[in-house]
Amino acid sequence: MRVDENGRVGIQNNNPSALLQVGTGGAVCNGTTWIDGSSRDFKKQIQDLSEADLEELMKVLDDVDMVSYLYKQESDDTPRHVGMIAEEMPDILASKDRKGLELGRHVGFLMGVVKVLKTQNEEMAQELEQLKAEIAAIKENK
Repeated sequence: MRVDENGRVGIQNNNPSALLQVGTGGAVCNGTTWIDGSSRDFKKQIQDLSEADLEELMKVLDDVDMVSYLYKQESDDTPRHVGMIAEEMPDILASKDRKGLELGRHVGFLMGVVKVLKTQNEEMAQELEQLKAEIAAIKENK
């Protein structure tokens, strides 16, 4: 661990660029936000997701149960949180010890799901326009 002359803390990093930086993989905290590194510089074996991969994400979504809850140390009048239970999450979204959630994984997962839903929505909108045109043609021919 290293603390530089500006008070930046580096854990497994001798030249931190943020208030807290762990390793060199881009995980940093600037004081208000935790940032997961996403640069190509930090990644390897990068592959585009296929249509089948994206559809598989939709199936995983079916296995995610949403709950509202309070943390045990919170009083009963605290506003409730909305989220998931780590032990009940699919492996792709849970931490290794199944006590937490790797939220950085959730962003990629949700972006994939949104992409599928966007495509489905566009297809349904196109189908709706076709059906409207067919109905209009039927009404004209009466």
